[in-house]
Amino acid sequence: MLTSCLWDRDGAGPLAPVVVFGGTFGHLAGTRAPGMVAWDPATELPWLGGAFQSRATGLPNIGFAVELIGGAPLSLPLSAALPMAAPGCTLLASPDLQRTYVAEGTLELVAPLPNSPALVGATFVQQIVSLQLGAGGAVVAASSSNALTATVGVW
Repeated sequence: MLTSCLWDRDGAGPLAPVVVFGGTFGHLAGTRAPGMVAWDPATELPWLGGAFQSRATGLPNIGFAVELIGGAPLSLPLSAALPMAAPGCTLLASPDLQRTYVAEGTLELVAPLPNSPALVGATFVQQIVSLQLGAGGAVVAASSSNALTATVGVW
């Protein structure tokens, strides 16, 4: 799956593009595999000095979600890092920054962007890896979302 949308608030540019890629990932027992929603009218795009907002859906109700934000895309089987990963799951974002959340089905993500002109045109990749917990609290399954590539824009 590959979709994209170029955002330009006032028509004068530069743009703040967000691209969704990946999307062939496994399913955890009893849940849908997580999917990152690229954008909708309620989310904020990666504008300098703002906050990039995205949403992860299909997360397990009992487990953790690890947000990966990286400066480069990857293509590594998730099972190379987590042997319990569902078949077909792929790490698509380099794990330069990691944030962990309690998974409860849907997760609203906010990444603040400093008002630093050096960031204009910088690109980052965002992905979610979900970890499902068993009755004893051990990780019993892992899955990965598709990923977003976003470029910081200014207006």
